[in-house]
Amino acid sequence: MPGTLSPVLIVDDDGEACAIFERMLRGNGFDVRTAATAEDALLQLETALPAAIVLDLRLPALDGLECLRRIRAMPRLLRIPVTVITADYLIDDNVVAQIEALGARLCFKPIWEEDLLRIVRERR
Repeated sequence: MPGTLSPVLIVDDDGEACAIFERMLRGNGFDVRTAATAEDALLQLETALPAAIVLDLRLPALDGLECLRRIRAMPRLLRIPVTVITADYLIDDNVVAQIEALGARLCFKPIWEEDLLRIVRERR
């Protein structure tokens, strides 16, 4: 595939899931950045402006919801599409409402390649 598409930041503490997402996206021409913690993601976002963020909900220390709040508190990141992912199908309705109020989408693992590509290509 000629050239590289916009960068995508994947934030997931599950190394295997992160590697799978990275392989799927790189294989389709995306520049992929990864972070295993919310803190690392926030540090990267101080200097990098991704086209999309895929954010796991369950992260060590600072969880994905708090990371999303901090992302949305940064004016330059307000328009970046964020998709929060989780394997927790019993997620609390209050958490779902907060994710939606922060302008993010919620998806459940497993995520198939065509779904991941749709997520990172979509612009809000």
